[in-house]
Amino acid sequence: MVAAQGQVASGEPQRVGIHYRPGANAQTGRTLRVPIAGSYAAAERRYQAFLQSGLYEGGLTFTKPPLNYRQVGYRAEGEPVALPVACFRLLTLDGRGNYRRDARQTVALAAMVRHAVHEVLQQEPGFVEQLKTIMGHGEKGGQIALLPMPTVGHEHADGLIRRVMLKAPDADILRRLTWALDGRELKADHEPVALLSLIEEQDAVVSQFTSTGEWWESVTPVVLPGYDRLDARKHKTEKLIGRALAQSGFALSEVQDLWYQTAPW
Repeated sequence: MVAAQGQVASGEPQRVGIHYRPGANAQTGRTLRVPIAGSYAAAERRYQAFLQSGLYEGGLTFTKPPLNYRQVGYRAEGEPVALPVACFRLLTLDGRGNYRRDARQTVALAAMVRHAVHEVLQQEPGFVEQLKTIMGHGEKGGQIALLPMPTVGHEHADGLIRRVMLKAPDADILRRLTWALDGRELKADHEPVALLSLIEEQDAVVSQFTSTGEWWESVTPVVLPGYDRLDARKHKTEKLIGRALAQSGFALSEVQDLWYQTAPW
């Protein structure tokens, strides 16, 4: 015999704190490791490898077998949903070192990645009908974005490009592209020069581009709308900067502080 007493609540009880839901992209949201088939066995292999480690010439030798897990991104309720992204590391053809390009070669590198994407779309089944849209020749809003990522985030960062990001409005298309591009060659003048390697773990440089923040800095080279002589008065330069801001839709009164320096630095 079971006895119970209850009542209908007037509404959903108010929850305290910040609540997160799964589903955010693993590169952009707050991520947690989620066990999958084989996770326990992989953790056991890691543990056994640790037990069998030993001292060698005064140091501890420990080879870490890879763990098997999936990363799931979480976002706070009410937080805007970011477009799915996939990030790749640029490797040399033997896969042993980083392939890097100067930031001045951004356009050339983006063209190399775009060519690799185009090859995948032509070769993989199911992409032929979507090729024009994905490559930006069809309806607006369906194309992918190719973003070379300079190495930033540290005072000693050199600004060289060692990673690229793919951003797409369709998560399924991005997932299929990611699978096909991982390990693919990049070509310059029809000759292979580098490999794409998918970044599946958290990456310090990637997080500089995808993490949220209250303060940030950005540098955008601009051509001032007028002639600014080096020996001209300071007010002339400020006037040209104000004109450039106005042409971009910003009033100079909205700028709290203005600092500039003529090249070279």
